[in-house]
Amino acid sequence: MHPSVSMWSLEAVINRNNWKQKNFLHWAAEQNLNYVELLSYYMNRENNQQEIKTELNRLGLQLSCYTILSDFTDESAYTKAEFKKDLDTAATLGAPFVRVLTGDKTGSERDRLILIKKLSAAVAEAEKRNITLILENIGPFAGKTGDAASIIEAINSPCLRINFDTANSLLADESPEVAVDILLPYISYIHLKDFITEKSGAFQEYSSEAWRIQTSRKGVRMTGIAAGKGDAGLPKVMKKLKNYGYDGFISIEYENDLNAEEAVTDSLLFIKTI
Repeated sequence: MHPSVSMWSLEAVINRNNWKQKNFLHWAAEQNLNYVELLSYYMNRENNQQEIKTELNRLGLQLSCYTILSDFTDESAYTKAEFKKDLDTAATLGAPFVRVLTGDKTGSERDRLILIKKLSAAVAEAEKRNITLILENIGPFAGKTGDAASIIEAINSPCLRINFDTANSLLADESPEVAVDILLPYISYIHLKDFITEKSGAFQEYSSEAWRIQTSRKGVRMTGIAAGKGDAGLPKVMKKLKNYGYDGFISIEYENDLNAEEAVTDSLLFIKTI
């Protein structure tokens, strides 16, 4: 397994210290990482792909994934010009994977079929660039494990796989341990994330930053915590992945403002223990 860290994990540090992408890359190099995950969210603010490519090479870092803010239920031109631009950036940076989302729109079966049609076209564009799209298990159309699997099966392309976020099943009120069993044949990338829920007595200690609190479909509140310390059952989840033979990227995605650097380094230690 290959450890990586998503730049999004340090959002609190980035805001507090006015970090640019280069600051994050230097931090990653100091952690002796070989891989990082960058986001269009930050790249579009700086628009400096070639500069970042040079810095990656200088520091001996590679991209595990380029994460974009896709919405395949959007009627705008996103899935055309802007999506192709994101793919070209990923190709320039040498990213083997591009993380995509289905979007936040709740719709009918007709809307789902439209989504699949648009996503199929997106997969064809990715294939031209030798990139694999990885669909995250989140949102109205892909948050539930069975729904995510059905999209992969409907499109049936080796260039569309699952980015299994180890905590997102909690947002759908499902067990991550059960979800990973179902999605194992489709997983090509891992977002290592843990949540502590309000069902835990320690929840209040980690929920002071209200903007990072998320709520499940049934109204259970939760927030980010270092990997292995929350309610996602990560030791068992990671054991199942290991036993299945998964040997790909494990990218840390911490979602809380509290002690972000410490939580990420603790999560890296968790990876080493497994």
